[in-house]
Amino acid sequence: MKRIFNFLKYCQLLTFILLLGATNSTVFFSDTRWDFGTVHQQEKITKKIEITNHGAGVLEISITGTCDCLNANPAWLLLKPGEKKPVILSYNPADDSGKVRKYFFISTNNPAIDRAIFPIQGSVIAKSNPNTAKKPTTPPKHRLSHNYSKPQKFNYSIISG
Repeated sequence: MKRIFNFLKYCQLLTFILLLGATNSTVFFSDTRWDFGTVHQQEKITKKIEITNHGAGVLEISITGTCDCLNANPAWLLLKPGEKKPVILSYNPADDSGKVRKYFFISTNNPAIDRAIFPIQGSVIAKSNPNTAKKPTTPPKHRLSHNYSKPQKFNYSIISG
């Protein structure tokens, strides 16, 4: 029990030191949103942004998307004071169509900028599927296949309950 308590105290101290160092960090993004316009479903698109640490402390940044169609490369980075690094954001619209609005969540070790939202938006044109496309239909040609001039015999069963 004492080991667990000491471990928790160590974690609290480490967190405090990281937060204390992070308070001097200020992050700057080269863009604050991504409007990709109109794309086709089969197009994978990318956008390069740059992230700069304008503070005096080391800055940790983690980037995650709201779905599997959003990716960041790298998804985690460490920026020294004054350092600038590129990040490639990518979007695969294969499962989307119409107007789209999605988000990247950017988390930092700076309590003043704990989490930021980087929105992306645009329109996705669905690719046409030849199997589901409506084909023009012509009315079927009906032929009488029965001779109605002969008397017919019908068998009926009565359902009683």
